[in-house]
Amino acid sequence: MKYKLSLLVAIIGLLSCSGKEKAEVNTPVESAVEKKISVLTEVIKKTDLTGYTNVTGVLEGINDVMIISEVNGKLNKLYRKLGDQVSAGDTIGVIDNEVIKLQLDQLNASIASAQVAYDNSVLFTKTSAELLEKESISQTEYDQALIQMNGAKAQLDGLAATKRQLEKQLESSLITAPVGGFISDLPVTSGNYVNMGTPLCRIVDSGKFIIRTGVGESEIGAVKRGMVVKVASKNSSKIYNGLITGKGIAKVQTTGCYPLEIELSNDGDLYVGMIVTVSLKSSEYKNVFAISMNSIAKEFDKEYVMKIKDDTIYRTEIQTGKSVSGLTIVEKGLNEGDMIVWEGIESVQEGMKVSRKMRNGDL
Repeated sequence: MKYKLSLLVAIIGLLSCSGKEKAEVNTPVESAVEKKISVLTEVIKKTDLTGYTNVTGVLEGINDVMIISEVNGKLNKLYRKLGDQVSAGDTIGVIDNEVIKLQLDQLNASIASAQVAYDNSVLFTKTSAELLEKESISQTEYDQALIQMNGAKAQLDGLAATKRQLEKQLESSLITAPVGGFISDLPVTSGNYVNMGTPLCRIVDSGKFIIRTGVGESEIGAVKRGMVVKVASKNSSKIYNGLITGKGIAKVQTTGCYPLEIELSNDGDLYVGMIVTVSLKSSEYKNVFAISMNSIAKEFDKEYVMKIKDDTIYRTEIQTGKSVSGLTIVEKGLNEGDMIVWEGIESVQEGMKVSRKMRNGDL
């Protein structure tokens, strides 16, 4: 009986020891090292900033001329085609001028006859003056000779004026390039009848472009003649250098902007009428602290940055200025060498421990 009781006590003891060992195994062990949040950081130093303003404009040829018909008639011949390059003075076509030529021939004959009549009237008036001096004719007769001479002179001058007009018409019947460039529009064809005022041919010199645009009050003070600007087009991957050649000192009423003219050389990839974006320097800031907007926390009307010292976060109030080229100028609250949270500011609070990682490489 004693043997059985001892055996029962031993079994209960073993079961009891087994339960304690199992409880110890299942008890979690807390880590002795607190996990830190990783943040992107930046060491503050002074820098120079340049602000740019973007404006849009349309490319225009340095010379852009539409030739308008100055006479009525049939377009007899076109010597050039759309896209042809021409020089100043080249003949592009001719409008029928046979009638004008006939009129000139007739007029020349009339002028010759009028010249003879005038010469005779001059001689007659001279003779009459001599006779009047000898009292061989009356004053009235002399005055009549003088009137005839003046009439002959007036008729000759009138015919000469008509001749100049016909010669101008004859000249205008020739479609001549007033400037060099490329024929960019040719809305007529041989055989068409054209009236005075009909558009005949557009010539564009696109070796250089003119961009006419404008800027506002806050930018005009920084714009100077001779300033180099950057010009971009969505139709080209290139960035072109333009030159400001003109600057207005008064606003254009229709736009409210101060007008600018910019010249741009063409390498062949750009065409008249394309819309371009012009980036011009509008401001400069020297020796300033500038940080990303992502580094700034806002609370009501105050702004803060999260400084880091000994891997600990300290919230610091700052005073900001203008935003330039994606960065915000900080006027108060930062010192040279301060380390701040550049990115990830929303995930940290004052007093937290953090793991630092510099924007340009690991610490």
